[in-house]
Amino acid sequence: MLSHRHTVSPSVDVEEADTPLSPRRRRRRPRRCALCCVLTVLAAVVFASITLATLPEEEVPTDEGAAPLVTTEGIGATLATQASSDRVWLLRFLCARWSGPISVAIVGDPSIATEAVCGSSKPHPSASVLRTKVDPSLKWRGALLLGQRTTMQLFAYQGNYPINALRNAALNAIRTSHVLVVDVDFFPSTELHEAILAQSLYLKNHPRSALVVPAFQRKGNWRGYSDKRWRRELSKPDFVPETFAQLLDCLASVACIVFDFTWNRDAHGTTDTAAWVEATARAASTRAVHAASRIRVAEAQPSGKDAPKLPEGLVPFASYVEPRKIACFKSARFEPYVVLRNNADAFYDVSYTGYGKNKIEQIARLRYAGYEFAVLPLGFLVHAPHPWSSSKRSWMASGRGSHETDRLYKETVAEARDNVDARDGANRTWLCER
Repeated sequence: MLSHRHTVSPSVDVEEADTPLSPRRRRRRPRRCALCCVLTVLAAVVFASITLATLPEEEVPTDEGAAPLVTTEGIGATLATQASSDRVWLLRFLCARWSGPISVAIVGDPSIATEAVCGSSKPHPSASVLRTKVDPSLKWRGALLLGQRTTMQLFAYQGNYPINALRNAALNAIRTSHVLVVDVDFFPSTELHEAILAQSLYLKNHPRSALVVPAFQRKGNWRGYSDKRWRRELSKPDFVPETFAQLLDCLASVACIVFDFTWNRDAHGTTDTAAWVEATARAASTRAVHAASRIRVAEAQPSGKDAPKLPEGLVPFASYVEPRKIACFKSARFEPYVVLRNNADAFYDVSYTGYGKNKIEQIARLRYAGYEFAVLPLGFLVHAPHPWSSSKRSWMASGRGSHETDRLYKETVAEARDNVDARDGANRTWLCER
């Protein structure tokens, strides 16, 4: 530690220093004391600077937004999405329901940030770094930090909507160990982030795992809705379920169904959503039994004394419910939303633009690469109905697909299959036998 020690001037011997000061020396002493104070303060500042510089990195506050919420196993999860300028306002629902970090890539300029309602905006401290990672198909327009946990990157483009390039841009900004990529019109349940973190031990022990998040949708034909009517409907309380209890009510009244159930049941059929609902209901019932037991123990205590903590109260209850492994795919068209480790496998093929096969191409690669698929307990997603996008209208007008996209997808699957066949089919998630 740096310190300042007052020393006797060489012109004064020890004996003279110990004698009472003369009037002249008394006048000098205040100036010497003032100098001591100044030097002491300077020494303290230097010491503080050295101390801060040697602190571990995680203990030094930064201005890059709130630190990711992580568990003791080092697991954290970020919600990543992308949106066109007319869909930015849907971010308010994601920000309200998701309790962790969010990364979003937007087509628009900085003025559109107010539509998100995710907190006050300021320039992002890592903007210069993020800009270097952008795909050439995107034109950089800046990056903002909304509130303490939402990163928004802004872009322009030409040609078809660059959906996978935007997804990858959102992935570039993620600092947590895991990520869940969703479309902006899929709203998470309020407990989804907690449900993912509750599986920290599973995610740590299964680095090549893909946790499937069950997906539902609010029914309705919204093609002809005006933007004003659409916003009004989505703003109604409980219209898009937030909790499991609300989801049960919605499913029981048939106002909600499994996502894309009408036109493409294979897309989420392998999830076995009915089994997930039953398992979640059993978990909720078990949790209620433990809660009742906690009350009884508390009631048995003398007045003024709390009940002792039960073992299940020390960790999230959701961690006692294990993911259900998917042994095989019921269809090659299975394309769930999945929680993945934040690595190269989480990124998308930017060759896919516009509507169609831009998400399933990743699932096909993961399947052939030997990823283990399992269904996440307790948390879920709900698709908010909306008018068709311009990409969807073009896709429908062309007969539900384009020859170029179909050709590209066949090449993706063939390449992934060749890679796994070279390893004698090791670790592959096969299709179910019929």
